[in-house]
Amino acid sequence: MVISLFTVVMLIISQFSYNFYRQNEYALEQSAAIQNGRRGVATLVGDLREAVPSQGGAYPIETAEANSITFFSDIDRDEFVERAYYYVNNQAQLIKEVTEPVGSPATYSASPTSTEIVAEYIINDLFEKDIFTYFDDSGSEIDNLNDADAVRFVEVNLIVNVDPARQPEEFVLRSSAYLRNLQPTLQ
Repeated sequence: MVISLFTVVMLIISQFSYNFYRQNEYALEQSAAIQNGRRGVATLVGDLREAVPSQGGAYPIETAEANSITFFSDIDRDEFVERAYYYVNNQAQLIKEVTEPVGSPATYSASPTSTEIVAEYIINDLFEKDIFTYFDDSGSEIDNLNDADAVRFVEVNLIVNVDPARQPEEFVLRSSAYLRNLQPTLQ
């Protein structure tokens, strides 16, 4: 009788311990993903706030799309302006591709000079939510994304979750950047 009771108690304790450690492990993974996402958003917004015309004089925003953006900024703080391309790949990673200018006059090749993962576990596509929202100098949302020259302000929304099928719920990271290196428009 004592052995049976002891076995039942040990099974209950071991199951409780297993569940506790499994939940704790997932919470740590989710916390790490959120921290990673925060660093990624901070990097993106920091680069975007420093957007400037390209080495060839092109407007700071090259392309403005719902889930990707290409712009010019002095990413590595040298004397040259690089082209930065941020997008989410098929593995739910926010990717930053940087292309250095070459030649005189400066041009940017199609292949990036460097590529890095700046955030992971991005699940915006599961909720059909855009990552980027663009605004003009009057604060109106830009509906025609072909008009990148009108962009003055960008909102970034990343939805992060290690495993959407498990608790805790997804975490939304929001930030924004005003393109502060642009000359104001004369009216």
